[in-house]
Amino acid sequence: MMAGLGILAAGVIVIASRTRAETRVEGGAFEAVRLASELIRLRMDGEDSAPRRRALKSAAGKLPDSSLSRAMAKFASGNLPAAAEERPESPFAFGLRGWILIELGRHPEAAEALAEALKDTPKDWEFRPLFEAAQRKAR
Repeated sequence: MMAGLGILAAGVIVIASRTRAETRVEGGAFEAVRLASELIRLRMDGEDSAPRRRALKSAAGKLPDSSLSRAMAKFASGNLPAAAEERPESPFAFGLRGWILIELGRHPEAAEALAEALKDTPKDWEFRPLFEAAQRKAR
């Protein structure tokens, strides 16, 4: 039994002391999307969003270059006109663009982007309630 505990302890030490050569892949894109959705919710509710904006900017900066990562970084930086110019390529990107357009006061365009975001997504899509709420604000 003591030998087993010794092996277990050695394994824990090895795992805990090893260095990470690269960042965690599984959290990258999802983390940025989660932060963006939280930021949208905070802004909808009129709450302080500065800490989330900084976190989103950092997370988006770690993603490979894409229209969505650029839009999230610009959104986090407060450069809404530039963020709105990024062309969406996914339902989440359409929803993000829709919210950005709401903030810019471009409600008809926002309604179109949000309708596109919701068009082909499943009813249980985790971001559906967020973008449906945004869609109500676009009307």
